[in-house]
Amino acid sequence: MTEFVSLYGGALRTVLPPGFIDASSLREVPDTQEVFVNARKDGDQYGDGLGIDESITVDLLERVDAFNDAQALKVHVEEIFELSGSKKCEIGPIEVVDGSQTCIAYDSQIVLCVGLIRLVQHETDVVLTVNVPGREAPIRLQQSQGYKELPQNVKSAYRLLKSMIKHFQVLDSSLFSQ
Repeated sequence: MTEFVSLYGGALRTVLPPGFIDASSLREVPDTQEVFVNARKDGDQYGDGLGIDESITVDLLERVDAFNDAQALKVHVEEIFELSGSKKCEIGPIEVVDGSQTCIAYDSQIVLCVGLIRLVQHETDVVLTVNVPGREAPIRLQQSQGYKELPQNVKSAYRLLKSMIKHFQVLDSSLFSQ
């Protein structure tokens, strides 16, 4: 079960599962980002398949110049991993959800479910990321034969990402004219 959450002062909105809290109440977050951390504890029952360590980021970025939207997603994914100090990441098959690009990417430490919503009229790329930490998941991801055989927590995170994209709304476009 997800619920709507306001982003960027109510200018945008999407859905999040219960048990996630706004990270800005805990630490400083860049103005271009909305970050949510999982505040669930072992034993909490939400029935969505997520664990207790995921985090979610919604990032407003300058639109990248790319051959197509799938390539733009790859550019953003590679930059995310580079900024986190990763030398190399693997990017799984790219899927289209409601006109937006999605994929699962990983390195030796982390799995990211990443979505790209391109707001052409605002020259903005909205990058949604569900971070699934853990060393076991990337190994199992490499051995899977597609997204159907993923570890349950990765499947759940990817399902969440798709739901966030399907429910994403721009409510006040003046956010992009600042």
